[in-house]
Amino acid sequence: MIVQLEELVVKTPSIAESSNALKADVVAKFNELSTYWASISEELVAEKGKAQAAKSIDDIKTTGTNVSAIVKKFSQGTSKELAALTRLVHNYHDMGYRNHASALVAPDTAKSPLVLVLEKYIEEKQMAVSQAVGSVFEAKAGVRGALVAPSPGNDVVAAAHNLPWYKQTKKTVTTYLKANAWGVVSYDEPKKVKKLTSIMAGAFVASLFSRLPLPRPELHAWVKLVYNMQACGMQGHWASVSLSHMACMEARLVTQGKELIIGFPISKIPGVDLREKRAYLMTVTYQMLDSLVDDGGFALLHDCTQAAVLPSGFMFITYALEQTFVIRWSMSSDQLDTNRVKAILLDMIACFAELKSPSMGCPSFTRYIRE
Repeated sequence: MIVQLEELVVKTPSIAESSNALKADVVAKFNELSTYWASISEELVAEKGKAQAAKSIDDIKTTGTNVSAIVKKFSQGTSKELAALTRLVHNYHDMGYRNHASALVAPDTAKSPLVLVLEKYIEEKQMAVSQAVGSVFEAKAGVRGALVAPSPGNDVVAAAHNLPWYKQTKKTVTTYLKANAWGVVSYDEPKKVKKLTSIMAGAFVASLFSRLPLPRPELHAWVKLVYNMQACGMQGHWASVSLSHMACMEARLVTQGKELIIGFPISKIPGVDLREKRAYLMTVTYQMLDSLVDDGGFALLHDCTQAAVLPSGFMFITYALEQTFVIRWSMSSDQLDTNRVKAILLDMIACFAELKSPSMGCPSFTRYIRE
């Protein structure tokens, strides 16, 4: 992968022409470079840890950055070629291509290696939307994910779209997605989602809404962050590798589009810590993915006809087949589930410095469930 990145950097200056016809090609090539960088950045940092340029492709886009110095670390191009690439990068940033590049890039060019692997997985496994997979009991036990259909006569998706607050939220997220791959709005005030929560409680089994008893939110601000409901949006053909919110069990109701969720037991993913395990999944091949799913993982493809129930103790690859909107919320199960959440939260805080901030709620929630 590192060789591919270097080859892309070397080839990119060759398209440095001034014609309007080639500007789209410039953007396409740069996005291809950016996609590869994003998929291997953590691997690259591990192998070239002292290279300051390996932080992220955003360093190159930042005005004032010494682009030539960064690119030279990963390219064998001539000084003339590097100068040309420098001009291209700054033009890309300054002329606003960043805001509308997706309209200029051919779909296949914009797809990351991870997305291509996921699409092959869907095709090879002949995956289709299922009405019921697994069970809530298995998800609660931390065995695998499940798909659960609402009870007959309960159209929770239509109900959500009829609520003014959700209409506004979806509009906000849709606007955000014009320039971003993913967006989320959190609701930490129960009154805002009381109506929808009531509708969903009548449509799904009560165990989808079980929670640990927590202190009063008026006295502890972090409490609102644990089980708050969130409205999310994803651009089509976008994939991510992540843990669930607060490492808890999670329910996901698609209100538009389709998403693929592949879960892997954290203990089965190669790597010494969560950062390395995430990097492994970011660069997974089809064979590696297939093997991990067979070794205790699961794969769910769902739309608005059912809700996905995700267990604790797993790391997830999420892929939106098209522009997709989701309502998600966290839940809890038994003491074994709480033990899994506690262990993962401790690992998350140790690996990701930003989670140590009190404003994130993770440290306080971890201390609470450890007592």
